[in-house]
Amino acid sequence: MAVEPIDTANQVELLRSAALRDQLNLAKYQTIVHEEALSSRIMRTSVARIAPSSAPCYAEFIVDSVFFQQDIVDGSYLKILFRYRDFTTEPAPRRVFSTWTKTRLTLLPPTPATDMVAAAAELRAAFTRDVALFASALAKPSKTKASH
Repeated sequence: MAVEPIDTANQVELLRSAALRDQLNLAKYQTIVHEEALSSRIMRTSVARIAPSSAPCYAEFIVDSVFFQQDIVDGSYLKILFRYRDFTTEPAPRRVFSTWTKTRLTLLPPTPATDMVAAAAELRAAFTRDVALFASALAKPSKTKASH
């Protein structure tokens, strides 16, 4: 049995169970998890709201890139690039934040002795942990450029 990757369907399932409103501190916001992944071009170049919404509390949390990284020195990781844009009532985002997260994997890549069910569970847990890591980074005060 091969370890199933964190495909779009798995991401949707994990995001729906992640209590995103609580983790991202968006209590007044409605959470909508889209079934289909956005194109990379839309994620990276859109300056307006992606969804056709005029909601007064509107933010976008986007899972941009998800991949397995294997490094001979550092080991194996699940790495994810998340993007966040908070519009509130504005047509352009009031706050934009993106960052990479990574969670170490111990059961991947699999060896002949690897329990594949445990490896798949580890991958799913790493995705959930990366969402929490992003939420923690998002909660930190915004960095501003020093004025001279």
